[in-house]
Amino acid sequence: MSRKEINFPWDGAISPFKIAGNVYFVGTFQASSHLIDTGDGLILIDTGYENTLYLLIDSIYALGF
Repeated sequence: MSRKEINFPWDGAISPFKIAGNVYFVGTFQASSHLIDTGDGLILIDTGYENTLYLLIDSIYALGF
């Protein structure tokens, strides 16, 4: 992937996707955030940046969590 100019937080949006098993990508172009579904709860690894929080939450909802 080539470098992308990010002018606004939403410019870095990436659609969430399942990586493998119970691990999902929910991050942005600027920060790789991962969600793990343990069955008893969710674990979020690397929450990204404050100004992209809404993108992270939207990605988690888009996956059905």
